[in-house]
Amino acid sequence: MRRLPRSLLCAGLGGGALLVVAAVVDPPCREAGPPLRADAALVLSGDVDELRTKRAVALVLAGEARHLVLTGSQRMVGGDSALTLARTARAAGVAPERILCETESRSTRENVTLARPLLQAYGLRRVALV
Repeated sequence: MRRLPRSLLCAGLGGGALLVVAAVVDPPCREAGPPLRADAALVLSGDVDELRTKRAVALVLAGEARHLVLTGSQRMVGGDSALTLARTARAAGVAPERILCETESRSTRENVTLARPLLQAYGLRRVALV
């Protein structure tokens, strides 16, 4: 898999954030190794089949990420809004206080732009993009 420069990855969330990219496919392609240590697992909208949400839930339940941050407006087509994905996460066992939702974004750009203040407000600096 081609690696992106760290400066490019950090640019999306601001220079102060460290973005840890967890590649997620079915099955997950992350090789075994030391556990991922992230403040949050970030799932951008567009997860219609909920595979990325389920992988992020697994990271939270395994203690590899403390919070689950979900993005996406309910005005989107496809049923994958942050609130819909949050229901899936709660049903899978993630405590409601560990789930943060950004509910205004309607594009990938807005997902990242509007998630940034939420991440900053909770002091979440190490973010696994799932």
